Formats: sequence, C-alpha cells, structure tokens
Amino acid sequence: MRTQLSALAGLALISIGTLAGCATGQKTLTAPSIATNTIAANETVGSAATANTSSSATVNTTGNSIASTGNTTISPTANATPPSHSTGNSSVQTVHQGGPMIPAYVPFTQFGAKALHAVSFSSTEVGYAAGDNGIYRTADGGKTWALVYASTVPVLGIQAAPPVNDHIQNVVAFTKSSLLVSNDGRYFHAERAPGNAQGQGVSNVQAVALLDDASTWVLSGGTVWASGGLDGSMSRATPSAGVQSIAAVDDNTAYASTGQSVYKTVDHGTHWTTVLSAHLKGGSWHTDVQVQGNHVAVLFYGGDAGMSQSAFILFESNDAGKTWRPVLDEGYFSADYNGVKPVVQKNVGEQPGPMALLPTGEIVFVGVDERLNQAIVTRVTTNGKVTGPYKVGPALDVTPTQMAIAVPDAQHVILVGSKAGKGAIVMSNDGGLTWSRS
Repeated sequence: MRTQLSALAGLALISIGTLAGCATGQKTLTAPSIATNTIAANETVGSAATANTSSSATVNTTGNSIASTGNTTISPTANATPPSHSTGNSSVQTVHQGGPMIPAYVPFTQFGAKALHAVSFSSTEVGYAAGDNGIYRTADGGKTWALVYASTVPVLGIQAAPPVNDHIQNVVAFTKSSLLVSNDGRYFHAERAPGNAQGQGVSNVQAVALLDDASTWVLSGGTVWASGGLDGSMSRATPSAGVQSIAAVDDNTAYASTGQSVYKTVDHGTHWTTVLSAHLKGGSWHTDVQVQGNHVAVLFYGGDAGMSQSAFILFESNDAGKTWRPVLDEGYFSADYNGVKPVVQKNVGEQPGPMALLPTGEIVFVGVDERLNQAIVTRVTTNGKVTGPYKVGPALDVTPTQMAIAVPDAQHVILVGSKAGKGAIVMSNDGGLTWSRS
C-alpha cells in the first residue's frame, strides 16, 4: 500500500510529486476540523467533521462539486446551482466560466483550461489533475477527462489514495487556504486548513500527504500537522519552523525537510531526529523529500544560480534514512556540494523539475534542458543503473514552476503543466520513450 504527497507547484523551482508508504485499514476520509483556540506543540485540536458523503453536489466559496458518472455533461450556465447527483444519460449543470458545453469525459485539450499545478493517479486508469480552473478526473488512463470541481481560486495540489472499493475513493486537494476532500473521487467539499485558526496568520498550504487509511499529514506555513485518528482532528507535529517538504510512511512515521536537513519521526511527530545534513555551500537552498517504504529521496535545489542554471543535488536512502548517497546533480555548481560526486555522471538538465519515487526505489527525475527548450526524464535504480534522459517533447512548456508528475507504475508517466498559457497533459506508456498529449 502507499501514500502520496501532493505539493504546491514550484516552492521555488519545482513541483513536488509522488510520495509513498504503508498503512493499514480501510475507511472513508473524514475532513480535518480545526478549532479556534491557540495550541502548543502536539496539542490536539478540532473534532469530527465528516467529508461530503451525500449524493448531491456541494457549492462553496472555492468552487463547485460536479458529478461525473455515466454520460453526464457539463453546461456552462452562469450562476446555476448544481442539482443532485445524476447518472445514466442525464446532465449536470455548474458554474463554469465561458466556453461551449463540454461532455463530461473528453480529451483534456477541449476544456481550454488554464495552467495545471498537480497530478495524482490512484491506478493506471484513474487519476486527477488540478489547476487554476479546478479538479479534473480521468477513468481511462488519461485519454479523456471530466471537470469534477470548478474552482474560483487555483487548486495547487492533489493526492489520491488507492480505491477501497467501487464506491470509496479518498482524495485530498488544496488551495492556499483550504483543503478539498472527497470520499468518492467525484464530489469535493472545502474545509479550512490548519494554521489560521490557531492565530498563526493566513494559511499557506504547501503539501498534503494522504495515507491509504485516509489519515493525513498537512504542511501549512512551514508547520506540520497530523491527523489524530478516525475522527479527522488535527494536531501540530512539527520538528522546527520553516519546514519546506513532508513525506509520510504511516500514521507514526514521516519525514520533514528544511534548507539543508532532513528530519524523521516515528511517534506521530512528538519527537524528530536529524537523519541527513547536507552541509551545502552557496545561497538559499530548498528541498523536496519523498518516501516509498524504506526508500527515501531528497532533492536540494536553489543555492547559487546563474543565467538559466540552478544548483541542485539529489540524495537517496534505501534503509529508511540510516545511510545516504548522492544520485545526481547539475554539475556546473559542483563546488557548492563540497566535492560530493553523484553516481550519475551525465546531463540531467540545467534546472530541476518534479520527481517521483516508485515502490522499487527507482527515481524518475524530470530536468529542464534549457538549450533544447525541453523537459527530459532520467530514471535511476537503487543500484545506480541509469536510463535516459528521454526527451518529453514540445507539448509542454519547460517552466519548472508549472510542472508536476505522477508515475502509477514503471511504464506509465504523466506530466502536467501548461503550453502557451493553457493547461497541458502529456503521457508516456513506455517508461518515457515516447509521449502523447491528452
């Protein structure tokens, strides 16, 4: 079983992709509920707040939930109220700004959508993409998509857990200030994110890690929050201020990273231990940490920068953070890495894009080749075997802040972002050798 992390596209340069781990149990997602009192570290707040469980569409301040079953269609009727969930050959109306009437499932290009920021697949067939216009769902491996949540503010991240059965599909997405939760993958309900209710200012959600049992870890404004169990309440569980990335294995085990360090907890965030200190030179560094079982990967990026290049170096651990080795880097800034030499000695791009970590420990890394104006994909196994780089092609603008990745298995790779100002989805079914556009 696994969990993924869906993070804010481009904390500085990259879009954080898939994380994974193990958890037990099968339950329906319950939305976190946040109280209004000020709390100390690890103090539990909130109470049960059940996610959208009815079969009628929900309208809220951030968007509208849209049914997408059967042969439903979406009608762009201004100020229309979505009716009850419908199936078969009926239609569903929603507030959808402009454009012609769009059938529920169509090639993504027909939406004319703005930029996409995140993508997550719960299987090779079922997946979700999120962006400036809301949340889209596919049930056929990305051939066609349906708009299942129309948002008036950008949806910055999304993560889908493996389906429990035909009726339960837990999904969590987020805007800057809200969590969007669903227990069937079709209707989403907005909940206030942790942070602002505790007197910490306006929420700034950066990432959400959703476990297979529907428990969640949330990174908001540099602070880590963890679900308290079946009731969906949240507790503060953070190693220090200024956390940049999180990765969860289960309810007790998670990783968090700051500029040059990675921390690990095995007791639900009560205590944290430093498992890696990179000791990098140069300027300000940012991090992206990901996990699959005992496999952990962390990308340090930023540092010095010049022209179209940016320093970055990727480390991996295959023993749950006990030992680490450098895997790849942008070689021009090698002095910033204090003489560390990665196992991959080839060009993997002048800037880092998103990356994904497979259950086998294989890393799928997207770099930006500025000379070719293309995204390139490099794959690295746990024993250092390298394949690629594979050219993604011109169907996606190579803007690292507008790219995200999902890799449901070794052969299927999905990249989302933008092309000429419009949302774009490109896919590979052969591990990155060839690509097509949805």
